Amino acid sequence: MNRSKLTAGLLYALILCNALLLLIACISYYRLFWPPLDLLSIGVPLLWALNAIGVVYLLATHRRRARFPGLILLLSLFSFGPYYRLSGPAERVGTKGIRIASFNTGNTRTPGGRERTTALQTALDQMDADILCFQELDRRSSYSLPRYPYRAISPDKPDKSTQAIFSTYPIVGSGNIDFNESANNAMYADIVVEGDTIRVYNVHLQSYRIRSPRLKRFIFRDNGMTFLKRIQAVANLHVEQAQLVKEHQESSPYRSVICGDFNATPFSRTHRILSKGLNDSFGEAGSGYAGTYSRRGIPFRIDFILADLRMEVLRHQTHDIRLSDHLPVSATLRLHSQ
Repeated sequence: MNRSKLTAGLLYALILCNALLLLIACISYYRLFWPPLDLLSIGVPLLWALNAIGVVYLLATHRRRARFPGLILLLSLFSFGPYYRLSGPAERVGTKGIRIASFNTGNTRTPGGRERTTALQTALDQMDADILCFQELDRRSSYSLPRYPYRAISPDKPDKSTQAIFSTYPIVGSGNIDFNESANNAMYADIVVEGDTIRVYNVHLQSYRIRSPRLKRFIFRDNGMTFLKRIQAVANLHVEQAQLVKEHQESSPYRSVICGDFNATPFSRTHRILSKGLNDSFGEAGSGYAGTYSRRGIPFRIDFILADLRMEVLRHQTHDIRLSDHLPVSATLRLHSQ
């Protein structure tokens, strides 16, 4: 076998391996039969891009060999939808609706006290939201937000992070969804908007808690077993927590919006559970790739706003506000068809 044939054979084998990984990611999106496979959901955009390049290469060199990876490419698009949006519907921008924003304020990069309060106030003015959902809110900070007279805040527990919903519209009811064996939790508020009551869920799912400076050491500790155990534990918690929120939301007497930090990508089983029967605002009216969290320069979209199908998504926006390791997102929704 000459060198060119050997190279072509190895390249084809790599293309097949990549296509198989993308296929497993698609299957795991519908049924996560082994929790560590949830890790593949993080790499789906890269797997898809490599598979697309492989299909183009095979179409140009060995057309018949392109069938299997080409089929997987189509399957992934059918499963996950578009990875990138050129733009949202221009005619919807500026149409009247309510704006809901979600922002994980944890790990803030600004100092405490008055300077941090001023920075947050400026950021909130930029977002111009009617309803704000905060994850990991710092209770010690005294934010002066007179625009939001109605507030629901999760109970002050030493082993739980703080979630909060601030609103310009009256909050007539609220409650909490506690996650067992986790510092994370979820809450909801029933809000009266122009005579209609909607339920807004503010969700913060389990964090992986793997910090960048220790990432390489952590991955290879105990020949990778510690890393796999962490991935498995968090993936299991994600599914359990998502199911708890979803069961609660499906029993709601009101139209619902689920927003927050899912700590999972749009290609995960977690996102599929929570988005069932709801519209991802980015998928309806977003643009670009819209990463909300970056790890080692790689953007991931892990913060979401999922709207009831009976609401119209007019606009989705990822705000370039860098007060935290997350970027806030907002969606403008129309409750009534006009």
